[in-house]
Amino acid sequence: MSPLHDYRLLSFDVYGTLIDYETGILSALEPFFASNNRTDIPRLKVLEAYHECEVKQQQETPDMPYSQLLSAIHHQLATKLGLAPPTAEESRAFSNSDIGSYKPNPQNFEYMLKEVKEKFGVNKDQVIQTAQSQFHDHHPARVMGIKSAWIVRPGVIMGNREKEIYDWKFNTLGDMADALEAELGAS
Repeated sequence: MSPLHDYRLLSFDVYGTLIDYETGILSALEPFFASNNRTDIPRLKVLEAYHECEVKQQQETPDMPYSQLLSAIHHQLATKLGLAPPTAEESRAFSNSDIGSYKPNPQNFEYMLKEVKEKFGVNKDQVIQTAQSQFHDHHPARVMGIKSAWIVRPGVIMGNREKEIYDWKFNTLGDMADALEAELGAS
């Protein structure tokens, strides 16, 4: 394995690696849980159910815009958690809480590789996908032939897979930066 400093570009997954999207999802669901008088559902149960619904929906409808996917998940999540179906307004509010596209669709990586080649002259073998999610980032990056650094974020539930794939593993981005500094200091 080449040292980190041999690579020219880090492709960061922002949503999940830099941003605590689990808390964002829980916050977006709070009004719905409150309307059902069910603010007592454990965080772990909600996140596991959400992840299961999201993965299933993404596999069934890979081209569905993310806002529509969130609306579909909202209904499925309510059923899975034994809650009353959400109103159209509740689903709309929940579906408007995200950014509009999602991985693991390989088109995201194809687009990134095309852009970094055209704009910066960076080839695929000079890129490290830097992310937390095994499901959304590491497994599809491996299929695309992209090296990856797993930012574990200990305690995170969603995005994990039984089989972990990565070329480097760090608990935090700070740990990755420290490893790079150590490499540069040793060279």
